[in-house]
Amino acid sequence: MEPNTLKPSELAQRAFNRIKEKENWLQGRYAEDKIGLCHPRNPEACKFCSIGALLSENPVYDYYYGSVFDALVEIAKDMHEGCENPMWFNDNHTHETVCEMWEKTIDSLKSKGL
Repeated sequence: MEPNTLKPSELAQRAFNRIKEKENWLQGRYAEDKIGLCHPRNPEACKFCSIGALLSENPVYDYYYGSVFDALVEIAKDMHEGCENPMWFNDNHTHETVCEMWEKTIDSLKSKGL
């Protein structure tokens, strides 16, 4: 696997692009292909939850993944008091609200130069 050369904000945008359309978004599991449940890195995967989308773009828990995940946690906390888990946020909010979380996350990363 090639090392990641994207800035965290670019990685976040790519992950968000995977779930931006409601028909490509999931709740309760990381990813699905046309048959059903699959690994987020499966090339046939076509639906993702927030974290599945992030894993599909950057499958290793490195600085880039961590920067995006930490920003998602920060924004999820701001949007839902007591929430410390973007997976829970994804599974307990509407697609529109999840998209808002991603947009705010991307803006936050960009504002920090990441």
